[in-house]
Amino acid sequence: MLANSASVRILIKGGDFNLYENMRCHGVPLVTISRGRVVYENGVFMCAEGTGKFCPLRSFPDTVYKKLVQREKTLKVKGVDRTPYLGDVAVVVHPGKKEMGTPLADTPTRPVTRHGGMRDLHESSFSLSGSQIDDHVPKRASARILAPPGGRSSGIW
Repeated sequence: MLANSASVRILIKGGDFNLYENMRCHGVPLVTISRGRVVYENGVFMCAEGTGKFCPLRSFPDTVYKKLVQREKTLKVKGVDRTPYLGDVAVVVHPGKKEMGTPLADTPTRPVTRHGGMRDLHESSFSLSGSQIDDHVPKRASARILAPPGGRSSGIW
């Protein structure tokens, strides 16, 4: 039995797209006859110009594009109409947390620092006044070094 592999090199035009690219086809025809004439033989198309039948078709014919339109309709996102919930809403109580009264200050009262003297940003809180929990802690002494990586260099200019 004959077998053939579809590839770009056997297409008529370079811009053609082959759906069966690199697929192995078994039972490849040796000769194709259309309307009593040999059209394809030994891998060569033998169509004479001017022969054949013209089939008038509209742009985007249904025979080709009907499945595409149907697929677009089925894949279209559809909203689900629901009535709003009118029942009672349960109150959720967290047993692990203690209910405390309103805080006296705008900033919370939790530990100031963790190991190394730095604030834990994951456990820090937010205040609309802009004050932070470690505002009263003095800054550590440090010197800012303005040399680039690799050290300073004296240029010619």
